Amino acid sequence: VVFVPLPEHNGAMSIHVILLSGGSGKRLWPLSNEIRSKQFLSLLPDGQGGRESMLQRTLRLLSAEFPGCRPVIATGESQYEQVRSQAGPSVRIVSEPARRDTFGAIALASLFLRDQCQAADDDVVAVLPIDAYAEQHYYAAVRRMCDAVGTGAAELLLMGIVPSHPSPRFGYMMLGKPLEGCTEVTGFVEKPSVERARQLIDEGASWNGGVFAFRLGHILQTVCNVIGKYDHAGLLQAYHALERISFDYAVVEK
Repeated sequence: VVFVPLPEHNGAMSIHVILLSGGSGKRLWPLSNEIRSKQFLSLLPDGQGGRESMLQRTLRLLSAEFPGCRPVIATGESQYEQVRSQAGPSVRIVSEPARRDTFGAIALASLFLRDQCQAADDDVVAVLPIDAYAEQHYYAAVRRMCDAVGTGAAELLLMGIVPSHPSPRFGYMMLGKPLEGCTEVTGFVEKPSVERARQLIDEGASWNGGVFAFRLGHILQTVCNVIGKYDHAGLLQAYHALERISFDYAVVEK
């Protein structure tokens, strides 16, 4: 999806960033494992002759687009100390008592923003994975997504990626007309078969990049519609009973 740059906002809009830090550490095993997942491994050059982790790189590039923002990192209890040691004291951490996929993590972090950080319903929230290996333009696109939410372009903004092959591992967005500096999404299919993915690509579909932007009040109402009304403390207590489901299946595909 091509995002048209929007004018800089006047400073009145508050933006919050939720970073999702999960994973079971299988992709780089044995370097990574259940406790020390790939986002914590200091494998990447930091531009100053040293090495940094995906987590540290994401925070560094993110700060250039959102100066002064204190991200909220949603992670499992087993990874809390790793996140704290690498992210530093300025980052806020939401510790999930169980793995309940991205819908549960986003719901818990959004309630944390409202109840613990006094965020307002009109505040804009961006959600992205902490382990994306991307350049600065990726984070600039996240900023433009937030700006588009702030101007009222849509209630939910997604990041689209041009597919390179018909993979069954991603969600696919069917695209419509240009809309307020973005592109309208007319349909969404999560993890189709290879044949269906090939058909979607032929029709001009994009991959879902797993990056979302919305107003806090909108997503809290959506959470209420899906699982009922909770505050942050209440959802923590009920977390083990939540269905394990992705944000894509629970919200976007619908």
